[in-house]
This record gives sequence, C-alpha cells and structure tokens, in this order.
Amino acid sequence: MLRRTCLLLLALALAPRPAHATFHFIQIAEVFGGGGAAGDQAQYVELKSYSAGQNLLTNHSVVFYNAAGTEVGRTTFTGSVTNSANQATVLVATSAAATLFGITPDKEMTSPLIDRSGGKVCWDTAPAVVPGLAILDCFAWGAYTGPAGSGPTAVGTPFPALQPGVAAHRRLDVAGSPTVLESADDTGNSATDFVAAFPFPRNNAGKVGPEDGDGIAPDVDNCPFFANPEQTDTDGDHRGDACECGDQDGDGKNTVSDLVAINSAIFNPVLATPLCDANGDGLCNVNDIISTNNEIFSSTNTSTCARQPVPGP
Repeated sequence: MLRRTCLLLLALALAPRPAHATFHFIQIAEVFGGGGAAGDQAQYVELKSYSAGQNLLTNHSVVFYNAAGTEVGRTTFTGSVTNSANQATVLVATSAAATLFGITPDKEMTSPLIDRSGGKVCWDTAPAVVPGLAILDCFAWGAYTGPAGSGPTAVGTPFPALQPGVAAHRRLDVAGSPTVLESADDTGNSATDFVAAFPFPRNNAGKVGPEDGDGIAPDVDNCPFFANPEQTDTDGDHRGDACECGDQDGDGKNTVSDLVAINSAIFNPVLATPLCDANGDGLCNVNDIISTNNEIFSSTNTSTCARQPVPGP
C-alpha cells in the first residue's frame, strides 16, 4: 500500500503542468502602427512576459480589431520561442518593420493590420484550441468604440490615436519596480497604462532595433535611423545634428535661416540636402517650410523627417 501511494505521488509530481502556464503570463508591451519615415507598412506588436516559462505559444494569436471592435485579422504562432526567461519579449512584425528596424521578428505579420486612427489589439489564448480560456490582455487606442471588456480584456479609456512614427509603450512604473513588468502594471485602462515613446522593438533573442551600425546603442542614440557616431547635438535638443529635421543650412539647429535655405533649394534642387525633407515625404518643397516652421516655433516639435521619423526630440 505504501509503495502504491509513493508511486502515485511520484506520478503526480511528474505530470505535465497546465498548458496555460506556458503562455498565460504575457502582456502587450509595445504597439507601433508605422507612419512618418517608417511608412504605413512597417508595423509591429511586442509581447512581454512577467514570469518565466512563457514560451510555448503554438496556436496562440495576436488579434487585431478595428475601431468598432470587429476582428480584422490575426497572427498565430505555429511553434514555441526559445527564450523563456522572465521579462522575455516576443516580436510580431511586418516584413517592412523588420527591414526598417534591422531586426528579425519571432512571427511575421503577413500584412499591416493596425489602423492608427483607432482600433484594438489583444493577446489571445486560442479558446478554440483550449476551451474555456479567454483573451489575456488587450490594448485600445484612438477612436475605438468597441466593447470595453472586463478583467484581462478591459481596455478602459482608449489611448490617443497612434502618431506616425511613434510607438505606444506599456508603462512599467504603475506598480512595484519601475523597470520590470509585473501583472499589476496592467490596470485595464489603455490611456494610463501606455505612453508615447520612440519605437524600440525587441525580439525573443533580445536584439533591439533600430540599429544603424554606428556603434551607439539604440536606446541612447540621438539619431537611431542614421549612422552618426560623433553624436553631435549643437542645439541640445537630444536630436543629433545628422537628424535635425529641416536643418537645410547644416548648422545643427532650426532657425529662420533654414526657411530661407529651403526656399532656395525648392527653386534650385541641386542645393537640397537630405535634411531639407522636414516632413518625411521624400521631397524638398513648400511643405517642408511649414514643417520646419513648426520645429522653430512649436514647443511640441511636431514635424518629422526621413532620418528621424519620431516627432520631437
């Protein structure tokens, strides 16, 4: 009898743990809808775990919804990822985003599914495959008017519409450590759980994009889409001179003299420099005068350019 009891206890100890533990403790960490110099095709969603062992993702999906809450597509994992450490990330991205950021996604989005004006994205537990399990995390933005959800599916007040070239990044300082994702960082209110941030996609291998090859880490590079190893920042706005949108005269700052220089380049294209393209449309024209004017006189620095796609420094 004792021997039989010991064998039963051993069998229970060796029995596989519930499947939900291998993908359950994951939240949406960052959403990027493209735009600006990135183009609308460059989109990604980054997931992040807040416990170890969350890497068996087969049949689970990132699900995309429009502003009305109707599903418009999903990207489903067909296998596991390797890194199962606590705080590990998983990147779902379009091929355009992979090229832009120089990073290999863990799962490719076959087409862009994020409408920056409004929508929702959820980390789905594939209830059709695992009956009884529900969506684990959702994030909504812009003009989203679909179901508000409850518990893990709650989105609360939507985050503002996604800006071109800017990512929505989950705050880590809501509860506990300000540098570590924890379950309590998700309050179910998209507007306060996320902040606008420079896009830094990270895949499961831990590689961070963008990387422009200048040897400066992307999170401190003041011109992360264009190599500038010298990191010169003449006007001290945290944007390197090589990426100073609208700085047509090349003095490292935005001044009225750049408006004059852009005007000259419009009528004599041979004078145009890459920084003349202050709005990121690939041209040097009167629209760049408007964008540069914003750089000079607007405290929010709302223009973009091809080398620095994120508004503001």
